Amino acid sequence: MSEEKNESYPVKRGRFDSLTIYDVTSQELKIIENGSTNSLYLNFAIFLLSVSASFFVSIFTVDWFPDSTEQNAHLVSFIVFLIISILTLLVGIICGIVWYRSHDSFKETIKIIKQRLKEEKIVNPNDDESIDIKYSDDD
Repeated sequence: MSEEKNESYPVKRGRFDSLTIYDVTSQELKIIENGSTNSLYLNFAIFLLSVSASFFVSIFTVDWFPDSTEQNAHLVSFIVFLIISILTLLVGIICGIVWYRSHDSFKETIKIIKQRLKEEKIVNPNDDESIDIKYSDDD
């Protein structure tokens, strides 16, 4: 049987000056867990508006009705391009509006949580390392 050695390893601890604790409601915690989903709306808006611009450029630069007998094929292509460009423009604008109206909810929630911390006076601290907590809105 082998003998087990009891080895000790040094533990290094980095101390910090103070600890700030924020109270958070369950609704605020859900918002923080979900993160800022609004950037997804912005990404879709940018994508769809870019696609719309590309199709509009194609519509305005291509000669859709040349002097030939295949007018129906060109008309169908023109209508398809027009529908795609209009739909992507409308959906892109809607995504942009949704993003603009809700893009501050995540930051606003964090700001509300931070504003709860007010200057507190510690009465009769038990140790010499206790300090007064002051909050500044310079973040």
